[in-house]
Amino acid sequence: MTLNKLVYSISPKIPDKKGRFHKLRKSVVIGICLLFLGFPSLAVTPLGSEIVSKDPRISRKGLKKIGSLSNLKKQELVRELLPLLKNKESHKRIAVAKALGRIGPMAVATIPDLLKALNDKGEEGHYFFNFDLRQSVVTAVIAMGLQGIPSLKVALGEKDHWYRYGAAIALSKVNPPLAEKKAVPILVPDLKDPNITIRRGCVLTLGEMGPVASPSVPELVKAAKNARKKPGKKKVSKRTAAHQFLRAEIAETLGQFGSKAIQAVPLLVEELRPDSHASPDTINSDVYIYASETLIKIGTAAVPSLIKALKKEELEVQRRISLVLAEIHPPPVEAIPVLEKVITVANRRLKFVDNEKIREDMLQVLGKIDQKSKAEMTSVLKLEEAKRSEEDMILAILGGKSKSKKAGLGTDAIPTFVRALDHQNRKVRKGAAKALGKMGALASEAVPALSHAIFDKDTDVQREAVKALGLIGPSASESIPYLIHALFFYDTTIRLEAIHAIEVIGPREDKVIPYLLRVTKDEDSKVREAAFQTLVRLGKELPQEFDAAVKDIKDK
Repeated sequence: MTLNKLVYSISPKIPDKKGRFHKLRKSVVIGICLLFLGFPSLAVTPLGSEIVSKDPRISRKGLKKIGSLSNLKKQELVRELLPLLKNKESHKRIAVAKALGRIGPMAVATIPDLLKALNDKGEEGHYFFNFDLRQSVVTAVIAMGLQGIPSLKVALGEKDHWYRYGAAIALSKVNPPLAEKKAVPILVPDLKDPNITIRRGCVLTLGEMGPVASPSVPELVKAAKNARKKPGKKKVSKRTAAHQFLRAEIAETLGQFGSKAIQAVPLLVEELRPDSHASPDTINSDVYIYASETLIKIGTAAVPSLIKALKKEELEVQRRISLVLAEIHPPPVEAIPVLEKVITVANRRLKFVDNEKIREDMLQVLGKIDQKSKAEMTSVLKLEEAKRSEEDMILAILGGKSKSKKAGLGTDAIPTFVRALDHQNRKVRKGAAKALGKMGALASEAVPALSHAIFDKDTDVQREAVKALGLIGPSASESIPYLIHALFFYDTTIRLEAIHAIEVIGPREDKVIPYLLRVTKDEDSKVREAAFQTLVRLGKELPQEFDAAVKDIKDK
């Protein structure tokens, strides 16, 4: 009936349903409907055409215009662009993902479709290795913020690997603690998948997640060892090349974890050796380069294993190890005697020009380490003295034994206090957070460091960090996502301080309201009362958002 009405509204003068022109008229109308519904890329608005333009300059101009659109126009744009995520042209899919990211939380409903776009070989022909598309999709999902977390949790349970990988990377940027707890255990089993493309995709995902994926180090080590095993006689060249790529990617991923990859040091030292079973058309230079870089990032913790290997390896491997030792800071002076002995032995074995070059490289490394160690020793006393004075100053503030002028409570002291938030002494960390809180709004540059201090292993430090953010005030608005986590900490005083800090800093759109509503059911009466009072104030400032959040909770 609807189609017939559309037919007659387009051409009322043509004979009725029983007339001879009806079928032709009806076919024309169906064609028009298919044109606009079946091929949405042909029905986009001028702005949509700009965004998906093949010319990067036009596309960038279109993306910039999104910020000036009203909320209603943004919603219309979302509906218009969403079908283009399935377009055959890669540049259009990338442009749509970027546009949805610009729209932000208003496009949160598109997260499943965005993640499905990752299961796409693209023009490059490689699922998860379509880097531009993957980066655009993940960046867009991250832009959705905390509102996208429920969708990301659901996505982690999907069977499709690429869908899960995109969700895990986005979650690691939006909510690192949750990603470490939920995403990493789900991804780790994929390191044993028979399909090497799946294993490589998983490794790349863990690397992009960064330090939150460090619990996967033992499994990454096992995966690399399996990839090092000598392949069978069939398809040696192809299989060795694929496995070398995997090993290089594992070495690079371990480098993202820094000192947390200490368990992988023996494997990385092993990766400095040339492959005895590598085929003539494959080179393990990438494996060696990434292994070297990761060992340098691990730093001093890797030195004992490197020295041990230096004593018993072949000359070429000894050269590679010495080059790594030369880049580690502080200089590993304990390696100097071993290097001297290795060079002495090498002198006896010199038979070829290549060996002469190796010996020269090792002599240069020895001189570099020795020179660096001397320079280090000249400044170490001053450095230790400065550290002690900083520590004494912060402890004095904590104990209330110093006046503010003597303690250096000016903006010049902020970098000192920020560094002290990572000090091994918990009292120093606590004192630094307290000192930054005393500075108030002047300490706004310390907000990122204080936000991370909320997750300190010591409860007192957590409390002082939350309190300091509240004392800094509205300029600490970027700490709101971290304070939301603090609302659910075990310690009651931290929960109370978090509520107070959120109230002082002020609302960040409507993000905090659903979480404060949950806190009204807290087991502690003081926490419930504080949350209720804060909600009363937010209800006056953001009435529409407040009503929407209450309705959403009732619906659930």
